[in-house]
Amino acid sequence: MKSMKLNLVLRYLCSLGAGLFVVLVPLSSGAVPAQAASSTSTSVPMTLVGVSNSVQLANGMSELTLSNGQEVTVPTTVASRVKISTPSNGVQPDTTITGDCGTSDIYIYANSNNSGITGVTGWDVNYQDVGTVYYFQWGVDTTNVTYNRSAQVDWDEDYAQQSWLGSFDDIQGTGHYHSEVIQSDGSPGYVFGTTGVCESASAAVLYSNTDV
Repeated sequence: MKSMKLNLVLRYLCSLGAGLFVVLVPLSSGAVPAQAASSTSTSVPMTLVGVSNSVQLANGMSELTLSNGQEVTVPTTVASRVKISTPSNGVQPDTTITGDCGTSDIYIYANSNNSGITGVTGWDVNYQDVGTVYYFQWGVDTTNVTYNRSAQVDWDEDYAQQSWLGSFDDIQGTGHYHSEVIQSDGSPGYVFGTTGVCESASAAVLYSNTDV
């Protein structure tokens, strides 16, 4: 699965521009490169979480309460397909299984014109854990730590495949960058399937492009 995801990312990066050459250097979450590199990447497990309650709100939205206490606002059409965890169906409301339903990924690399970074983020979930995917929420926050400048990108989409990749840019010049998977409201990323919800851990990378 991992080699398949890497190949998908390489094809995606190549599609962004002719002649683009990228070397991916895997890092553990939160690791700091010993020296500036052309790119860095991180891949971390995702967690299968139960949904203990669903409340319909106004304007076609509903609020879900997850087994870990997180509250997620989604379209009611999405909430209506969520399986509510109850003792009667064998899944306790507090069921949280760590690192078994997929992976969340993030890759960042220097722009070709040395004006900042470009990144790719994504997820890959297991059908046997979440069933058929039909919706996801995702986000990336990128900060130029040197100059304290930030940029946020969020995705909120109906989607029907078991993996996804999206790109983002941060045109903030040289400096040290921190980029992580997190939505603008502080929530992690969520992938909704017909039999479960898969939650991202914080897939974070630290990157320096001070030598470009």
